[in-house]
Amino acid sequence: MRPWPRKYPGAGRWSLLALATALALAGGSVVMASDGATVDAGPDFAALAALTPGEQYRRLGLMRLAGQGVAPALLDAVRAMQAERAAQAPAQAEFDPDDYTTPLARIVGQAQMRLGAASLFEMTAQHDAALAAQMDALSAAHPVLIELVNRDAISEDAILVRTAIAEALADVLPAELEPSLDTYRGRTLYLRNELEFGDFDAELGRLTDAAIDAVGGRTDAWQRMFDDETQTDSFDQHIRAAESFYTREPTDADRAEKLLNEIAEDVILLDTNPVP
Repeated sequence: MRPWPRKYPGAGRWSLLALATALALAGGSVVMASDGATVDAGPDFAALAALTPGEQYRRLGLMRLAGQGVAPALLDAVRAMQAERAAQAPAQAEFDPDDYTTPLARIVGQAQMRLGAASLFEMTAQHDAALAAQMDALSAAHPVLIELVNRDAISEDAILVRTAIAEALADVLPAELEPSLDTYRGRTLYLRNELEFGDFDAELGRLTDAAIDAVGGRTDAWQRMFDDETQTDSFDQHIRAAESFYTREPTDADRAEKLLNEIAEDVILLDTNPVP
């Protein structure tokens, strides 16, 4: 069983720094019009240009995983939150990853966290195909570097981020939106189950390989024994001869005599050439 959150120092901060970059990418593409509507300018991939290809891939993957499983009703609710906040305070503070690092900071900065979630959900809802295409382009241009990216680490970070977002939204959503939030949490649980199944499958493979190594060459001996046991042509022939002999039907007499002669020849061969 995986411990959640991960126990090594700084895990939360590094995962949420990645989310901060993803939200900056999303936030820069959603502009509030004068009437409160959102004008979508599309993803600004240039915001990630200074990062290495592997880090770009990791952060785009984190963004997509963190924004999956958002029901339409939940998306509409966070859009309304974003529009209301923009009308009240057009000059918003920038997203601060420190808001996610400790339980106390999460309590104090939950309003900002919800706005970040709104930008994230909007981006993944509108431009998931563009994000996926950008990841594919990175894979094609830098196959070796992208192969080194730890996909499990991306999923682990996404689970941490999704949990924090769900906690921030749970306190302000009306009761009728609880099923939509449960859908989002269910997707988080699915990601966790995928990771744990991967661990189980890897451990099962390791134990299987160890068992095969422990058996050593005995498997070859067992295979030879099995092959010998299944070579029953001579025995089956004896059975057919006995059946023909005891039926005492005239039409089977010649066949029975032929089979009995073959048996006699087999016995002679066995006596003169014993099996070592």
